[in-house]
Amino acid sequence: LSASQRQKIQSLKVAAGEFDGAQYPRFKTTEGAQLRSFVETNLKAELLGDFKFGDSRRELNYLRVSGVLYDFLNDHPETPLKPDILYWLSFCETQNRYQNFYSLPEMYLKQCVTEYPQNPIAAKCLKEYQDLITFAYSGSSGTHIPAEVTKELKSLQELVRKVPAR
Repeated sequence: LSASQRQKIQSLKVAAGEFDGAQYPRFKTTEGAQLRSFVETNLKAELLGDFKFGDSRRELNYLRVSGVLYDFLNDHPETPLKPDILYWLSFCETQNRYQNFYSLPEMYLKQCVTEYPQNPIAAKCLKEYQDLITFAYSGSSGTHIPAEVTKELKSLQELVRKVPAR
């Protein structure tokens, strides 16, 4: 292994030690408020737009939170929290964005918009999705979003716009 890989592994070991004894909660369908509180506490910085890539403790925390969210979705697939969970998972998976050919955050956000356009969080999912797409197609020569991607973004915007104001 390279020196940087060994250093990364050591950093992950130290961070994992900080989680020794930490509870791994499993929420019941009636505990939606507790799940929301757990996520908002553990992803507070990210929900405020503060991402620090390369922070081993945060990376492990993302794995922990996403595990709790996946367990909840598997246990309660019809939960009314599903659009929120998709939104939260996008933050957890952002760490892996550059390591995967397909971006899980983009898939979660797009699913949130297409399956739950009437949910208030769909607008947040759409904005986050648009930001990821814009970033993906931006470089030193500017932003160059392909026509078919722009068309898709417009159709997603229309889905959210069709929802009556609350």
